[in-house]
Amino acid sequence: MKILSKEEAKKIIDKVIGFSKADEISVTLSGGRRGNIRYARNTVSTAGESENLSLAVTSGFGKSPVQPPSMSWMMPHLKKL
Repeated sequence: MKILSKEEAKKIIDKVIGFSKADEISVTLSGGRRGNIRYARNTVSTAGESENLSLAVTSGFGKSPVQPPSMSWMMPHLKKL
Protein backbone atom coordinates (compact mmCIF):
# COMPACT_ATOMS: atom_id res chain seq x y z
CA MET A 1 0.00 0.00 0.00
CA LYS A 2 1.32 3.42 -0.83
CA ILE A 3 1.00 6.56 1.23
CA LEU A 4 -2.00 8.55 0.03
CA SER A 5 -1.51 11.98 -1.43
CA LYS A 6 -3.49 14.89 -0.02
CA GLU A 7 -5.77 14.78 -3.08
CA GLU A 8 -6.40 11.01 -2.73
CA ALA A 9 -7.21 11.36 0.97
CA LYS A 10 -9.55 14.29 0.29
CA LYS A 11 -11.34 12.29 -2.43
CA ILE A 12 -12.00 9.40 -0.01
CA ILE A 13 -13.15 11.71 2.80
CA ASP A 14 -15.43 13.69 0.48
CA LYS A 15 -16.93 10.43 -0.84
CA VAL A 16 -17.63 9.20 2.73
CA ILE A 17 -19.20 12.53 3.68
CA GLY A 18 -21.34 12.31 0.53
CA PHE A 19 -22.73 8.92 1.68
CA SER A 20 -23.96 10.40 4.95
CA LYS A 21 -27.49 11.52 5.64
CA ALA A 22 -26.62 12.45 9.22
CA ASP A 23 -27.09 15.88 10.77
CA GLU A 24 -23.38 15.93 11.70
CA ILE A 25 -20.42 13.83 10.57
CA SER A 26 -16.76 13.59 11.48
CA VAL A 27 -14.37 11.59 9.26
CA THR A 28 -10.80 10.73 10.23
CA LEU A 29 -8.43 9.06 7.78
CA SER A 30 -5.04 8.10 9.18
CA GLY A 31 -2.27 5.66 8.51
CA GLY A 32 1.39 5.00 8.76
CA ARG A 33 4.35 2.82 7.97
CA ARG A 34 6.72 1.13 10.41
CA GLY A 35 9.90 -0.82 9.93
CA ASN A 36 12.03 -2.98 12.16
CA ILE A 37 15.38 -4.71 11.96
CA ARG A 38 16.59 -7.39 14.36
CA TYR A 39 20.27 -8.07 14.81
CA ALA A 40 21.85 -11.27 16.06
CA ARG A 41 25.62 -11.70 16.27
CA ASN A 42 26.14 -8.29 14.67
CA THR A 43 24.19 -9.36 11.57
CA VAL A 44 20.70 -8.57 10.43
CA SER A 45 18.63 -11.67 11.21
CA THR A 46 15.12 -10.43 10.42
CA ALA A 47 13.55 -7.30 9.04
CA GLY A 48 9.99 -6.29 8.43
CA GLU A 49 7.66 -3.51 7.52
CA SER A 50 4.00 -2.90 8.27
CA GLU A 51 1.56 -0.36 6.94
CA ASN A 52 -1.94 0.57 8.04
CA LEU A 53 -4.75 2.77 6.87
CA SER A 54 -7.70 3.56 9.12
CA LEU A 55 -11.01 5.27 8.41
CA ALA A 56 -13.17 6.34 11.35
CA VAL A 57 -16.64 7.88 11.00
CA THR A 58 -18.74 9.42 13.74
CA SER A 59 -22.24 10.54 12.79
CA GLY A 60 -24.75 12.59 14.72
CA PHE A 61 -28.51 12.36 14.41
CA GLY A 62 -30.31 14.86 16.56
CA LYS A 63 -28.55 15.35 19.89
CA SER A 64 -26.63 12.06 20.33
CA PRO A 65 -23.62 10.98 18.22
CA VAL A 66 -23.60 7.43 16.86
CA GLN A 67 -20.56 5.45 15.77
CA PRO A 68 -21.27 2.53 13.42
CA PRO A 69 -20.03 -0.84 14.75
CA SER A 70 -18.59 -1.85 11.38
CA MET A 71 -17.52 -0.12 8.19
CA SER A 72 -18.25 -3.23 6.10
CA TRP A 73 -21.42 -1.64 4.68
CA MET A 74 -19.25 1.07 3.11
CA MET A 75 -16.55 -1.15 1.59
CA PRO A 76 -18.30 -1.77 -1.79
CA HIS A 77 -18.58 1.99 -2.27
CA LEU A 78 -14.98 2.71 -1.24
CA LYS A 79 -13.65 0.11 -3.70
CA LYS A 80 -15.06 2.21 -6.53
CA LEU A 81 -12.83 5.19 -5.63
